[in-house]
Amino acid sequence: MRLFKVAVMVGVAFLLFGQADTILQRAIRKETIEGDLKGAIELYREAARQAGKDRTTAAKALVRMGTCFEKLGDAEARKAFEQVVREYADQKESVVEARRHLAAKEPSAPTGVTAQRLWVGGHDGRYYRAIAPDGRLAIFSGPASEGTLFAHDLRTGEVRRLMEPLVARRTDKVAISPDSKRAAYQTMRPESKIWVVDLHGGDPRVVAEGKDFFFSLYGWSSDGKQVLIASNSQSSRPKVEWVSVIDGSRKGVDSLGCKAGRCSGSGWSDLSPDGHFVVGKAWTNQPGLFVAAVEGGEPTLIVEGEAFDGHWSPDGKGVLFASNRRGIHGTWFVQVSAGKPVGSPEMVRDLGPWGNIIGLSSNGDFYYEYNPTARDVYVADLDTRSEKLAGQPKRITDRNMNVGPAWSPDGEFLVYYSQAGQDNWTPGALKIVIRSMKTGEERLVSPKTPLVFGYTKPQWFPDGQSLFIHEQSGRLIKLDAQTGNIEYLFKGERIIPSNNFPNHYFPPATLAANASFVTYVAQGGRIIRRNLPDGKEIEVSRVGATNGVFPSPDGAKIAFWANSKLMIVPATGGAPVEVKTGLTLEYVRPRPEVPNQSSATHARATTLAWGADSRTLFFVTRPMAGVLGKDEIWSVPIDGGEAKPLGMQLHSIWSMDISPDGKRLAFYDEDMQYELWVVKNLFAPKAKQ
Repeated sequence: MRLFKVAVMVGVAFLLFGQADTILQRAIRKETIEGDLKGAIELYREAARQAGKDRTTAAKALVRMGTCFEKLGDAEARKAFEQVVREYADQKESVVEARRHLAAKEPSAPTGVTAQRLWVGGHDGRYYRAIAPDGRLAIFSGPASEGTLFAHDLRTGEVRRLMEPLVARRTDKVAISPDSKRAAYQTMRPESKIWVVDLHGGDPRVVAEGKDFFFSLYGWSSDGKQVLIASNSQSSRPKVEWVSVIDGSRKGVDSLGCKAGRCSGSGWSDLSPDGHFVVGKAWTNQPGLFVAAVEGGEPTLIVEGEAFDGHWSPDGKGVLFASNRRGIHGTWFVQVSAGKPVGSPEMVRDLGPWGNIIGLSSNGDFYYEYNPTARDVYVADLDTRSEKLAGQPKRITDRNMNVGPAWSPDGEFLVYYSQAGQDNWTPGALKIVIRSMKTGEERLVSPKTPLVFGYTKPQWFPDGQSLFIHEQSGRLIKLDAQTGNIEYLFKGERIIPSNNFPNHYFPPATLAANASFVTYVAQGGRIIRRNLPDGKEIEVSRVGATNGVFPSPDGAKIAFWANSKLMIVPATGGAPVEVKTGLTLEYVRPRPEVPNQSSATHARATTLAWGADSRTLFFVTRPMAGVLGKDEIWSVPIDGGEAKPLGMQLHSIWSMDISPDGKRLAFYDEDMQYELWVVKNLFAPKAKQ
C-alpha cells in the first residue's frame, strides 16, 4: 500500500511538471504570437504555481512574466525579477536575466541619454521597418515572401496586423506620416505599388502603381499630404514625383542627380523632415553617402567610404547612418547644414553583427534592432545500435564563436572555425582551430596566405595532416595543418556553387572521404563531380538539388535535398532515389506570424550527415508556423524504415558531422535573439541648443 501511494505521488508530480511546461509554452505563444500580454501574465503565473519542484520551469515563467509586466509599464515587473533572484539562486540563466532587467531599472538622470530594451524574441521573423514620430508604434514585417505588416504598440505590447498577406510580393520601405497616423509602404512583385494605410484602422489603399515601373519610397512631406517617390524603368532615367495621398495626383521634381539615360544603384533612402533634401547612394553603387536637394542641384558627398542606411535627425541638422568602418558594425552621425557636411562622422553605438537602424522619433529617441548571437560547437555520444543519443550534447568550449566542426580520420581531433567578436568577413577573421578530444588542447592553424573562410566546415584529407577548404573566392584549397602551406586544387579554378550565400550556411564544394573527388551543386541544381587530381568533370544528376551535397563515407553515394525530399544518387551518376522519412516536410521554414497553410508537420533544415556505415542519414527539422520550439535531429536508414528523433533539441543546428567510428556526433548551434532597443534623448540636447 505504501509503495502504491509513493507511485501515485510520483505520477502526480510528473503530470504537474508536464502540465507546467505545457502552460509555459501556451503563455509564450500568447505573448509572442498573439500579443496578449495580460493573458500571458496569467498563464505564466499559473505555470510557476504548477511547477512545484520543477524550479527551472518556475524561474523561466517568472522571468517572462516580469518581462510582460515591463512591457506594460507595470511596477509588478520588479517584484517578479526580485523573486527569481531571491528564491531561485540555483537557476543561473534565469537569475542572470532577472538581474539584467533589474539593472536596467536603476534610476538615471531624466534628461540624460539612456538605453532600454523594448522587446526580445527568437527566430519569429520580425523585421522592424519604421518607428512612428511620436514613438508609440513600431512597424515590422512578417516573412518577406508574404509581404505582411504589423503595428507593435510599444506602450501596451499589443501587436496588430495592418494588412492581409500579399502572396508572392515583398514589403520594402515603410515611412510613417509626421502626425504618426498613417504609414506609406512599397511592395514588389509582380508589380510595384505604393500604399497608404491608417495605423489605427482601415484598409490599405494604393496611391501609385505600374507594371513597367519599380517604385522607390523616400518619405512624407512636412504637412503629411504627399509622399516623395521615384519610378524606375528599364528604358529611361528615374522619374521623381510628389504623390498626393488624398487623390493620387502627381507633381514631378528634379531627377535627384540622375543625368544618364538610365541610372543604377540604390538611389536614395530617406527624406529630410522639411522635405527639402534626400540622403542615400545617389544612383551609384560606390561607397559613401550623398545628399541632394529635392528641387534640383548636384548631389553632395557627405560621408566617404563605407556608409549605408541613412536617416535624418528630427531637426534635419544631421544624418544617422550604419557603417562597418573601424571593423565594428555600428551607427554613426554626421552633421549637415544646407545639404553640406559639417565636420567628420562620430560613432554613436555598436549595433552588433546583425543590428539595423529602425529610425528616430521626433523627440530625439533612437530606435534600433539588435541581434545578440551565440554559436557553439557541441559533441554528443551516439548509441550505434539504437541511433539515439547516449547522453546529452556537451559544448566543447565557451570561448569565442565556434562553427563548422569536422572529425579527423582517426576520430581524435576536431577542426572548426572560431572567431572572437562579431562577424567580419575579412582575411584572417575566422581562425582555424584543431582540438584534441582526449586532452582538450587546442592549436591554431595559420595559413601562410590570409584566407576568407565561410561558415561551411573545413574537411580533412585522409592523411590527417591536411585540410580541404572552399574559400569565399571560389578556390578549392589544400591546407597543410602543420606548416600552413597552401595548394590550390584544379590549378586555382574558381567554383561558385549554386544556392550559396557568401560566407554562410550552405555547404558548397564537398570532399569525398577518400579524397578521390569533389562534388558541388551547379546552376539549375545539377550535381557535379570533379575527380582528383585530374579535374575530370562528371554530371551526377540533373534533379534540382537545393543547398548542398553530402558524399557517403564509402564514397559510393551522394545525399542531397530536392526541395522537401531527401534523395540519394550513386556518386558515379544515375537515377536519384528518395529516402522515405515518414515525415511530411516543408522546404522553407514558415514564420509564426503567418498561419500554417500546408499539411507539413516539420520544416527541414539544410544540413545532412552520414552515419559511419554509409547506411544511415542524419537530418534536422525545425518548427512549423505558429509552433514554438527548437531544431531537432533525426536519423533514417536509407534502405527503408521511418525516421527517428535522437531525443535532443537546440536553437538552430548546423554542420553535423559523425565521427569515423560512428559513436559521436558534432555540430554547431546558433542562438540568435531579436531585440528592439531605444536610446532615449540621443538628439534632444542638440535640439535645445
